[in-house]
Amino acid sequence: MRSANLLSPGLVKSGLRRYWPLWLAGFIALLLFVVLPAYVSVPMIISGAENPADRDLALNFFWSAMSFSSWVYALGGALVVALTLNDHLFDSRAATFVGSLPLRRPTVFTSTFASGMLVLVALPAVAGLGLMPLCLMLGQVFSPLRVLEWFALTVALSFVFFSFAQLSCHVSGTRLVALLVYGVIGFLSICIEAAARLLMSGLVYGISSDEISFDWLAPAAHILSILTLHYPDRGIAWLELAPYLLVACVAMVGAAWLFGRRKLESAGDGVLFEPLREALKCLAGISLALLFASVYRLLDVTNAFNGIPVGTGELLALAVLFAIGGFLGVLFADMIMSRSTHVLGNCWREGLVVACVMLAFLGACRVDLLGVGRYVPKADEVETAILTCDYASDSIEIDSPEGIEDVRTLQQNLIAYGGEGDIDTEHAFTIDVTYRLKSGRYVHRTYPVLTNFPVTALGNTQDAQLLREFAQIADSDEGRASRFSEALGLKDNAHVQIEYMREDGTYSSVDLYGKDALDFIQSVLAHDLMEEGAGELFYEMTADESETTYDAVAYVEDQKRSQEEGYGSYLLSLQLSERTPNTLAWLEEHHPEVELIEVSYDG
Repeated sequence: MRSANLLSPGLVKSGLRRYWPLWLAGFIALLLFVVLPAYVSVPMIISGAENPADRDLALNFFWSAMSFSSWVYALGGALVVALTLNDHLFDSRAATFVGSLPLRRPTVFTSTFASGMLVLVALPAVAGLGLMPLCLMLGQVFSPLRVLEWFALTVALSFVFFSFAQLSCHVSGTRLVALLVYGVIGFLSICIEAAARLLMSGLVYGISSDEISFDWLAPAAHILSILTLHYPDRGIAWLELAPYLLVACVAMVGAAWLFGRRKLESAGDGVLFEPLREALKCLAGISLALLFASVYRLLDVTNAFNGIPVGTGELLALAVLFAIGGFLGVLFADMIMSRSTHVLGNCWREGLVVACVMLAFLGACRVDLLGVGRYVPKADEVETAILTCDYASDSIEIDSPEGIEDVRTLQQNLIAYGGEGDIDTEHAFTIDVTYRLKSGRYVHRTYPVLTNFPVTALGNTQDAQLLREFAQIADSDEGRASRFSEALGLKDNAHVQIEYMREDGTYSSVDLYGKDALDFIQSVLAHDLMEEGAGELFYEMTADESETTYDAVAYVEDQKRSQEEGYGSYLLSLQLSERTPNTLAWLEEHHPEVELIEVSYDG
């Protein structure tokens, strides 16, 4: 008679006892990479007691590192524990032993799952206790609640990844295949999207290669991004992690269901379920084809990430790599899952199908079959449009109906430009157009454009006209207000520097801080920027020989951000000229010793 109990204490204890050296190694790793760094951080935290900003910065860095350690521990630990405790899934002798036990399949599964979770929970619990003396030493600065929060995060992530690891093991007959399936679940979708976008950026004008939209399909990668974006400033984003906890429950139930229908004597046979086997072969073919194409694109890194369109020769090379990669991916996957090299006769048809599908994908991208590159949102669908250009550091946010229509017109002109010949790879800049739609969705496009430097050399070419259209939007009342809003909205961290050349050829400066800087920004610079029209995005495009220009520039800096980032965070740089009468008058009144030198601006 087989036991009707859902849990077997003996099997749980056996799993904990048999592999105690491995659990000890995990504890030592937590001790070295979590507990010890916490005590090493104590002097830095204590030294910042007199400066709360420095102390908070040190604490935030520490807790960010702690959240990352939770992710690493859960991701790696869950896989190691699952592969260790599931001997009966990979070894025929262990499978025979488990099959002879007077235990039902659900009892074996729940006991194994319980053993693994006990290990994964116990180790961070002991590490958390090791952090408690710090709470007594530092009080509110190092709160016990933060330690409990870290422990809860570690347990939650361990459950998520252990459920995925269990599912990976129960669909596999070898540890290698289980490892591959675990990687597919955790990371493959984001890798495929990144490779596909890198390829599409050279085939569909405007598609960005550095944008990922479907990272939520890769649990391991997306969970890391959630922790990076939200923790510790906003605490743990439990609402964003909740869907993965639910999916993990489904994965756990699915693994139990598969184990109940699995033949134990099939341990060591690779992938045990034929539909999954075919799916993995197709994924392998797609992945290898995209990998080959990505490596080829990355041989010219600048063109790959600037979205420079590929030529005819490059297109043919990509087609060959797609065909070869698609076929070989299916072949290699079948070899791994079959544990044999004699598989060509069984999988060549699937290889040809995947190769043809990848070639069809390449052709569809080249002709933009779905019209992705030609898509421009309707004006009434757009809430905000954001323009950026790597020719200038400014970002322009537009939300008026007239401004949005101007941005749409610029994008339409960019699309028309992209269809005319190849872009010079040595002289190019990019214009980025981002729409935030009323539905909450974002549409982002990146357009590389040919130009010749310097800007004053531009004539009436199409690329010059596009740059002028961009500058026209940037220098409109709305664009100007957007560009300078951060500088004009500074508070106690403001720093203004007016750098000028002296008659002896050396540079000197007038510096203002705090209230003096704020008064200058609000009463002087604001008038020059918003009323006199100074601060053109491309000053050299509008300056002429008759205009008086001085060898002097006014800078506005956010001191707090500069300290945090470790370098100067300049929000504004303004060339002094006839277009800055208020700044010139202020200098004459407050610093009459400053004699500005006129220069003739020729670009």
